[in-house]
Amino acid sequence: MNQSLRARLLALILISFVLGWLIISGFAWWRATAQATALFDNQLAQLADLIAVITTHEAGEQDLHQFETDLQQSAVHYSPLFQVWSVGGRLLVRGPQAPSVPLSANANPGYSDETLDSYRLRVYTRYTADNMHRIQVAQEVAGRQAQLHAFVRGSLTPLLLALPMIGLLWFAIERALAPLKRLAKEIGSRTPGNLEPIAITCIPKEVGVLVDSINGLLGRLHASLERYSRFTADAAHELRTPLAGSVTQIHAALDSADAGERRDSLRLALNGLS
Repeated sequence: MNQSLRARLLALILISFVLGWLIISGFAWWRATAQATALFDNQLAQLADLIAVITTHEAGEQDLHQFETDLQQSAVHYSPLFQVWSVGGRLLVRGPQAPSVPLSANANPGYSDETLDSYRLRVYTRYTADNMHRIQVAQEVAGRQAQLHAFVRGSLTPLLLALPMIGLLWFAIERALAPLKRLAKEIGSRTPGNLEPIAITCIPKEVGVLVDSINGLLGRLHASLERYSRFTADAAHELRTPLAGSVTQIHAALDSADAGERRDSLRLALNGLS
């Protein structure tokens, strides 16, 4: 079954476009995810640094309630999940939603992924400069993912604007195939005996090669028909002369009353046809 050139071009371009779009979108998604994850982790580190500074200056005071109030007012805007532990394992301050148990059993500084009461947490641990207090801050993974997806969707929005270009691709293909349509119309409207060269202007180079090939074929057909016409004319002339002589001999035989003359005339007519 013949396949439309337009359909083939559109399929090839669409496949290339979609594959390219998917590759670019995948890379953009990966890059945006990595950037957002780094941003969230950096927020945890900054919050821990802030708490460390406040703890260093105020933890030695006797009024722990005031210390807790000041710390919560400074840190709760960043995350309600934070804790300040003494090196002896005493919980000094915790955020309004933080549990009374450590956010992470891992006391080593750095990031860790934890599960606490069925909640998945991203935890950052650090110590104050004097190593007297351990600070742990956390973010719920579900909340991070919700913000991450919103951030990534915003990053991918410009790529979605490329999808309407499929309509432009169809228009471009139609424009590119217009010379072929004109060529087909020109050939289809010709009479069987019209072997004149095709004259179409303003065509692409690739279509021009096709037109030149067709014109070359028409020229060869025209020359071949000319040679055939000359051959048939010459053959008819050559056949006409002996036939005329034979006809004359046959008429002579018919008109002759002598049997010998009739035989001679018929023999001559037969020789003329041999």
